[in-house]
Amino acid sequence: MISPNPKPRRKGWLPRSYSNTWLTTLMVAFIVLISVSLSILFFWRSLYLPELKKPCALFDE
Repeated sequence: MISPNPKPRRKGWLPRSYSNTWLTTLMVAFIVLISVSLSILFFWRSLYLPELKKPCALFDE
């Protein structure tokens, strides 16, 4: 009796095989999102706003 060949298992950590285009697009989008977030964070932390540190002029009446 001839046994049918078992189906080969997919190698990799993804349960489905996604196209390389989608994987590349998602990876680039993820890296861009992290980069923009860090840039805005560091820019906001280093922003010098002396008008926020002095008392508000609206309540000096």
